[in-house]
This record gives sequence, C-alpha cells and structure tokens, in this order.
Amino acid sequence: FDLGAGGVLSTLEEVQARGYLHAGIGVDATDARKPGRRRLGKRDVALLAIDAGPGPSSMYAENHTAFRPARPGVNRLKTVRKIGVPDGHFRRLARLGGHLQSSPFELTNYAQPEDPPEVASDRELNFYGTVFTQAANFGRMVEVDQASASIHLSAIRQAAAQGDFVIAYLHHHHWEPGWQDVPRWVQAFARTCIDAGANLFVSHGAPVLQAIEIYNG
Repeated sequence: FDLGAGGVLSTLEEVQARGYLHAGIGVDATDARKPGRRRLGKRDVALLAIDAGPGPSSMYAENHTAFRPARPGVNRLKTVRKIGVPDGHFRRLARLGGHLQSSPFELTNYAQPEDPPEVASDRELNFYGTVFTQAANFGRMVEVDQASASIHLSAIRQAAAQGDFVIAYLHHHHWEPGWQDVPRWVQAFARTCIDAGANLFVSHGAPVLQAIEIYNG
C-alpha cells in the first residue's frame, strides 16, 4: 500500500500468479475482507488479515458509491488514538489552544483527509490533530471502533462455522513506550477474536518479539 492503489493491484496480481495464501488487501473493501483459504495437511485454513494504522484513509479499501469509484487498499480495523493527561495539564492545553486562536477550520489542516479527530465530549480536546482526554494519569489509549470490529468478528464466525482453522492477523503501529509490552487493546481484541472462533491470533508492527498468550487453550 506504500505505492498506492497501483501497488495493491500489482501485489494482488503477483501473489495470485504465484499461488500464495494471502489476505487483507483487495480491489475494494468487500474483496479485502475475504479470508484467504488453503488446505494444509488435513485442515482447511482461513486467514483473515486487518490493519489498525495509524495511516491515511486513502490506504484503506473502499467500496464504490454513487459519488466515487471503488478504491483498492488494505482491510481496515478503525481505531481512535487518544492521549490521557491529568486535569491540570488538560486545562493548560485548552488555554494554550485559546491563546493560539485555533479555529475548528484551521484544525482540519492537521488531520488526514476523511479522518478528522473525533472529540466525544468536553473532556476531550483536539490539539492540532491529536485528541487529548482528561484522565487520572498520563497514558496512551487506543479505542477500537465497535462497528468496524463487528464486521471482522462476523467474518471470523463465518469461517469458523465452516470448520476452518481460523487465523486472525492484525498489523498496527500503535506501539507502547516499551516495545515489548503488548498493548492492552490488542490483548483485548485478540481475546475477542478467539471468542468469536479464531484458533490463532497473530499480530506484528513493533520490530521486536512480544509475549505469547494461551487463552482458553
């Protein structure tokens, strides 16, 4: 996807010509969500691959609408990143934004196209493209969009219902300060995938080895 829609299409052409098991990209969103399937030994394996960014919306596959054609790209798991700060620091950020005379229109310049930061309440603040939220302690938070997650969990359930050995795969760059630490949201999402019927959850992004968990095994 680093080379845009053309890169996605050429990759699809290459892996299909070579017979590789692949998943997670497609000519549109429907195609990108399809599991890759292969019989390995005595088992039918289904691979479902998704990406949680962060990245511009232009890298993600979209179905066609009345206003635009389909877009080749990556299978997206929508997430929202927020930075938690204690109350005093939050108020200082709000005052600083006021002194800088930041308008809602100006702040759109600091967001990816089609991906404006979502401010859910007056306890949150869009500070030049980053959402800060009032919290007891400093911290990075990633929230998984439940509507987006439900699409992928449904695909896992369908594959599991067919008797496949289901592998759920997630790529993301929402790393912890300590790269070997597994983000809590990833662990929670992994368990949700297993509960939905996945036999194995695999994730990568941080360039280090991370822990392995046996869950309901």
